[in-house]
Amino acid sequence: MINSNALIFLLGFQLVLSCGTACAEGIIVSEDNFIESHADYGYIVLPSSIVGGSGTDQTGIRVTKSLSPSSAENSLEFQIALEMPPKPAQLDIVLAMDTSGSMVQHFQGEDIDGKRYIDWAGGILSSIIAHYPEARVSVVSWDDDYEMGDTKSDFIDVETNRTKIEGILNNLSNESLETDHTIYSIGVKRAVEALDDNPPVDPYNTARIIIFLTGLSEFAAEPRNASGESTLAKQLANAAKSRSYNTTSNFNGYQIYTVRIGINSSLFKWQYQNLSMISRATQISGQPKRDPIPLENIEDLSTAIDSILEKLKSRPVAYDVEVTDTLYPYLRYLGSSNNEGTPVNVKINPSDNTTTLRWYIGTMNGSETWTSRISARLLLNLPIEVSTNRTELEYVIANNTPISEVRYQWMTGYNGSIGLPEGKIDLSSGRSI
Repeated sequence: MINSNALIFLLGFQLVLSCGTACAEGIIVSEDNFIESHADYGYIVLPSSIVGGSGTDQTGIRVTKSLSPSSAENSLEFQIALEMPPKPAQLDIVLAMDTSGSMVQHFQGEDIDGKRYIDWAGGILSSIIAHYPEARVSVVSWDDDYEMGDTKSDFIDVETNRTKIEGILNNLSNESLETDHTIYSIGVKRAVEALDDNPPVDPYNTARIIIFLTGLSEFAAEPRNASGESTLAKQLANAAKSRSYNTTSNFNGYQIYTVRIGINSSLFKWQYQNLSMISRATQISGQPKRDPIPLENIEDLSTAIDSILEKLKSRPVAYDVEVTDTLYPYLRYLGSSNNEGTPVNVKINPSDNTTTLRWYIGTMNGSETWTSRISARLLLNLPIEVSTNRTELEYVIANNTPISEVRYQWMTGYNGSIGLPEGKIDLSSGRSI
């Protein structure tokens, strides 16, 4: 309880408290933002100023703190709002196309029975645009040798340069020679290089994937007598490793989605098992898991891509989301609630008597908002005259006390944190009634 002498002390001075939330025991916060307390001789009225704030980072996540007086339990209430941005619209996708001899019939738009699929390339691009209209596409061809003459295009904006990409895809049949065989490690290497050679425009908000198309053929997982970096295992490890893109952050590697034409999983087990290994070894946490996708013909490739991108875009945007709010030692925590019913962990830090509140939210989707309301009471017991005691009013916060922040892992693998804005209460000079 704050006694009358302490309140009189406030009349001639300004006290600024930087804190997450505050109110005083024995003090009533009225609806017009005036703080009143009864003393033996009458009332003291203290006008108050209450300030919140907001913060954001490269991902577009925003955290906002707002404060307001509350008559309940003589407390002050503040709200934390954590807002996710809409789904990221950026996608870099490599179409890694097997151009060994057995693929020529597919690229010419024919199936085994000679049926024509003239616009298979246009169907692929329509599927990409439907989900990611701002996507960039690179077309990479591969077979049994690391040939400089094979296609490895720059990344092209799919919506504005659709005709150019269609032309590259429709020209792949000219690269398919009967003497060319299929070596998976070469296809993986070329696709990964296409991504590494062309960094994303916005690494924080760009998904980067590889569609790996192959057909039934004479194949090998890697070149004969392969060793070191030339093995399929090494190429897959390189694909899956994190990238920094000249930032101080780390981002996901490249997930490879394998697509098979005419490769029966029972009849051609060795080929199927290697495709499965490619998918498993590059699996990115949070991205859709897919076994090798079977196609009857190349026209079905658009349906396969549509399925991949639909699941990619419907996944959460943030993982392992945790909110921490630590209150100064002159604040008594009264309680909290939130819109998702997330349990709160409350800990009094013995080193400095601060109170740390933690909420583990887990995953959050695009445009989702999490809010929490917190009530606390301000406890003040202040000296008036400077005496031989020379009482200090500074609160020393221990180095091991958790700071107030939001921590999360973003959909691109970036581990981020945003500091909660520091709320403030200004108890300015008042008057006696």
